[in-house]
Amino acid sequence: MTKHSLYKLLLTAFLFIAVCRQGYSQPAKAETEIKEMMKELDVVGLSVVVVKKGKIIYNNSFGLKDIATNTPLTNDDIFRIASISKSFSATSIMQLVEAGKLSLDDDFSKLVALPYAIQNSRKQLSP
Repeated sequence: MTKHSLYKLLLTAFLFIAVCRQGYSQPAKAETEIKEMMKELDVVGLSVVVVKKGKIIYNNSFGLKDIATNTPLTNDDIFRIASISKSFSATSIMQLVEAGKLSLDDDFSKLVALPYAIQNSRKQLSP
């Protein structure tokens, strides 16, 4: 799968989430589009979950967990998300900034529970 194909699939998933968040009830159409795109891009499995006000309003898995055994992917299966989590983290952080619940100047060490302090090296440098 090319980088462009992955972005196209992720964009479709984000659009699907946006549709669900707005309360439009077209999940069948979105599911059909996701399945078609999975075939086009040769995606083995994909899961989508939409959370609104702390509650899951949509959760579905598509495709297979294991090609060799033809095992379907379920909503309870776990993914190794690797570097893609950076995009989700950045989006979530910026949403919190826009909502006024977080500032980009906040001390990271105070936001997370770590056994050590994180220091911003840019603040330590003198102009």
